[in-house]
Amino acid sequence: MSNYTEGQIHQLADSFEAAGYTKDDLTRLGQFPNHPLILGVLRGTHEISKKDFLGFKETALLRPVAMAVASGDGYLDEDAFFQDREGEIWVASSFRKRFGRTFRKSQASNRRYVACELKQRAGDTAIRADLPVSHLSKLGDIAHFIKAQQGGKEGILFNKGLVDIFYVEDENGQVFAVRVYWGAGDRAWFVCDRELDGDGDWAVGYRVLCPGNAVL
Repeated sequence: MSNYTEGQIHQLADSFEAAGYTKDDLTRLGQFPNHPLILGVLRGTHEISKKDFLGFKETALLRPVAMAVASGDGYLDEDAFFQDREGEIWVASSFRKRFGRTFRKSQASNRRYVACELKQRAGDTAIRADLPVSHLSKLGDIAHFIKAQQGGKEGILFNKGLVDIFYVEDENGQVFAVRVYWGAGDRAWFVCDRELDGDGDWAVGYRVLCPGNAVL
């Protein structure tokens, strides 16, 4: 049950009808994967591009190749999850130092993500210019993806030596790249951070993951 009053629901329905929304439009709106973006638009903190609503399409730099939902059971403690555990996960000390103050306990967001393959070498600035406006990821979502592929299971994350890239904000609103990859020799996931464009271009074949839809 929602906490909205009957009057608020009727007002919203009347506004949709007056704007020309059909029943199918409302269904698509309900299935939109990034409602925090819509909330940000209403509050004046975000903008929406065509990529956000129509789905990410292939560009000269990026090719959408897979989609998945950041799902899971119960609450996840990000501080406890992003700790070194032999045979499971290795977390760079710089990652914990950079993002530690943003760690929280949260339920799975059920946010839809798209994985895009790099078609040519590129740095973070060029990659982000090709992504939807709302391309920043949440640490809890990254944790749920890793947890779902514990032991190197198949999933949206690479488990054969290549790298997945996420973009995440720290507590000060500065964006950094987060690199996730499976170390077959160590039988563990590796999680590292780096400053944007800090270590040169990312290699062809690496994947960039962000919230959103895609045309596959």
